[in-house]
Amino acid sequence: MGRLRERMPEKNIIRDTEFAKRFTTIVQRDPYFRRIYQNFVYKVLKLEKESDKVLVIDSSPGFLSILLAKENDKFEITDLSLSEGMITIAKENAEQNGVINRINWKVGDAEDIPFNNSTFDLVISMNSLHHWRNPVRCFNEINRVLKVEGCLLLCDLRRDFSKIGALIVWMADKWGSKGEFMNSIRASYTVSEVQQLFAMSEFSEWDVKIADILRLFIKSKKGVIEK
Repeated sequence: MGRLRERMPEKNIIRDTEFAKRFTTIVQRDPYFRRIYQNFVYKVLKLEKESDKVLVIDSSPGFLSILLAKENDKFEITDLSLSEGMITIAKENAEQNGVINRINWKVGDAEDIPFNNSTFDLVISMNSLHHWRNPVRCFNEINRVLKVEGCLLLCDLRRDFSKIGALIVWMADKWGSKGEFMNSIRASYTVSEVQQLFAMSEFSEWDVKIADILRLFIKSKKGVIEK
């Protein structure tokens, strides 16, 4: 993709109800976005956990929580979002998918997760990392609320995306994201940058790798992880 640009943090747009509505429209009509959410849920299901307490740190109007609830009715799911506006749209989406009563909704920030130590068996997040003002603090908070041997799965955009990825970004912005997708790409991290962030956190081991043409994937445990 040429010379890698410096990271440019983006303004916090995920509190915006109008953004949540636009995001819902884009995902509903774009098979690529639907597929990446579904693929991430498949990674969660591969852990073969039958009945766990799951925290979803969400930057979407409920997509990840909804898919997970539809795939496994034994998960106890809590969706953590930054604003009541985002949760309002997420609840509408959950109602349309028949899982409104399967998800607990909570307003909160990943820098100060409003739950006690060792509460969750699994913490998952998609497309949130590049929004976090202090990623190391967020990782430490996730480590705190995970039970021993609890797992973190995280997928996010990466700034060192491919030429094909650049085309997808251009198409998404043309179809309605109003340049927000490219802003998110510019605010995202590379694999090596994420590894450096984890090295400063309280997680002892982690695995960070390229997931696809636009994304990276992170897996870690509160304890030891087999790579």
